[in-house]
Amino acid sequence: MASSLAISSTMALAQGSTTFGPLPAATFNPTGANSGNPNSQVEITTITSPVFGDTITLGLAAQQRYDNPALTANNGTYLATPGADIKGTPPTLGALWNVDFYANVSGGQGTVGNYTFKLFYDFDPAAGTPKSQLGVLNLNVANLALGGSPTVSTLQDSENLDFPFFASSLVPGVTPPTGVTTFDPNATGEYSFILEVDQDGREIGESDITVDVQNAPDVSATAPLFALALGSLSAFASRKNRAAK
Repeated sequence: MASSLAISSTMALAQGSTTFGPLPAATFNPTGANSGNPNSQVEITTITSPVFGDTITLGLAAQQRYDNPALTANNGTYLATPGADIKGTPPTLGALWNVDFYANVSGGQGTVGNYTFKLFYDFDPAAGTPKSQLGVLNLNVANLALGGSPTVSTLQDSENLDFPFFASSLVPGVTPPTGVTTFDPNATGEYSFILEVDQDGREIGESDITVDVQNAPDVSATAPLFALALGSLSAFASRKNRAAK
């Protein structure tokens, strides 16, 4: 697991398995249409429901927003750059990266309505934010509020923490973070995300990732030092060649 924030991790691992890699079924689009979102580097947890026998697949990932710099990933930790810009139709302000979630129920009862899916999200750039201080988006409630059906088999989307609804308790299904209560897209640090599935009020599995937001190396500042190092190496090689003659 990528994050140290996992709660009831023993229970989650006992009910399933976690891998990192491609998730071809995920489009991270609520309509299910292929929108070009990358799905090759996803933290995937597969759980067998202890009651209905369903196979539940949870997927979490992070990606660049539109044509911003692509993120690199390593086993559930994603590297992103700080900043925000305005894109889309209609244009909206957002951080340079998105978080993607995918929850699917197959076999057995085969419907998301038999479970509660929650996306925990982080506004605090400090590492190790307690789970109790994370915001929560109840995906079942949000699905119904947007006119979705409780009998669908998949809930998925790509979201940006800079969208205002993540900080509003007035939006159905949203419980904002209780520690740091506003998201700063320009802040560097570590942001944690957990996709959890509950059954009868009890967690039965989760998938979790972290997004490490850091400034890109200042090439203009390091270039002179690199050139100086090359010059010193060249001078050393020249002296060595003369000494060898």
